[in-house]
Amino acid sequence: MKPPFPSESRFPTAANVLLRGRSWASLVTLMAVSLGMAVPGAAWALGLLVLKGANTSPEFAKVVTFSRCEEFAVNYKVQVTGSGEKVFLISEVFGMVEYDPVLLAVDLVDLQDYAPLLEVVERTRTLEARYPAVRQESPRFLKPILEVLLLRDQGMVQYEGRWMTRASYDRVKEEQRQKVKDTRAMTEALERTRKLEIQRQEEEAKAMVQSAANRVKAEEQARMEEEDRRRAAQRKMEEEQEKEAQLLAEKRAQEEKEQSRLRVNWNRLGSGPTAALLKAEWETLQSWYRAGRETFPGMDLPGAAEALLMQQHFAKGSTDLPAAQGSTQPAAWMESAGGSSLMIRVVRTGESGSAEATRSGLLMAFQVPTDAKGGLVAGEEIRSLAAAVGDVSRELQRALPRAMTVALTSLSQTGALSQRVPLMVGGTTGYLALSRPLLGEDGGYHQVVLVALGLADDRAAVSPNGR
Repeated sequence: MKPPFPSESRFPTAANVLLRGRSWASLVTLMAVSLGMAVPGAAWALGLLVLKGANTSPEFAKVVTFSRCEEFAVNYKVQVTGSGEKVFLISEVFGMVEYDPVLLAVDLVDLQDYAPLLEVVERTRTLEARYPAVRQESPRFLKPILEVLLLRDQGMVQYEGRWMTRASYDRVKEEQRQKVKDTRAMTEALERTRKLEIQRQEEEAKAMVQSAANRVKAEEQARMEEEDRRRAAQRKMEEEQEKEAQLLAEKRAQEEKEQSRLRVNWNRLGSGPTAALLKAEWETLQSWYRAGRETFPGMDLPGAAEALLMQQHFAKGSTDLPAAQGSTQPAAWMESAGGSSLMIRVVRTGESGSAEATRSGLLMAFQVPTDAKGGLVAGEEIRSLAAAVGDVSRELQRALPRAMTVALTSLSQTGALSQRVPLMVGGTTGYLALSRPLLGEDGGYHQVVLVALGLADDRAAVSPNGR
């Protein structure tokens, strides 16, 4: 029996909920839950999956908890909590319920804000009534939601990331309204002052004209000539201002055109697994930087080493990318001659007159063959990886095997999708990241190896056991 939910819809992610507002998140979640579940595909969703037991009787049903679920033509692939990925046939599934934890972090003030959470509770209770096995997992599954509903019943509301009493919320909103009111009053006062000043200047000009009319003809002529010169200067100044405004508009249009070109360059960065993981790692570093974390200490890269790296390993030339980690840090991506290796290079140049030297950062991605158990298979790809790191630093080349051994060991022990380990020698700092072995189109297994130099692994944002 296939659970009653559409296969093409998707549960809103955390970014979508925050961007579209709580009313849109409530509507989407309410629709998804009322149809039977929040449809698979939601990142970081929490869910329960009810499966057949010994027979089709509800008393023998089993329950698994998961953090991600994908629907295919005849089966579901889920990330089971504590057990890795598993696949279940559609005919094995009795029912399902899930929700995105971001619903607990949005503003929870009015009744409609709680509707998605209440729908999750109602759906879970319905499954409890029919399948006894659900009752064992539902307390832990519903605990975060019930805690939020308890705070609501105690008269609390959640606004801008914190809980407060309804009275405190009313005070906050009143303060916001008052600030808007004060700002509007100040703007109106400034506008009145400006108009009075213009009126005063006009009245003074009229008085001067009236007084000048009583003077002798020579003085009148001299005053009129001076007035003509003043007006000519004013017109010239206005023309210059208009010209500057036009130049500024043209500059902004050119900058937007350039940014559009850079975004196209970014989208052109490969479509294979190597490019996908490289882009994902780069976007992760960017998100950490935007959160205020230092992810680019940079390193000194001699010109000879840089030239050798480009000529020997990434000879297809470079393609500019949008400004990375601040406008003073341009970036570019490069591809190897064979197309199997990719690199993003970011440069930070000290401001004019600053003692800070130019600092470089490299994020290189290599695809290397492995056996079915994840063991690296020696070959040209491994030699290319070692040679590329060696052209940057021989000390890093000697440290590379140990870092790869540590990453491979940790990856097999933790069962993570990928693993990061530090890679530091002398003044060159960075990290190495390995992906889980992937089955390629050629029928063989491979791993993607990321080598980051001059780029920091933010330990506050990712567990040392994997991500």
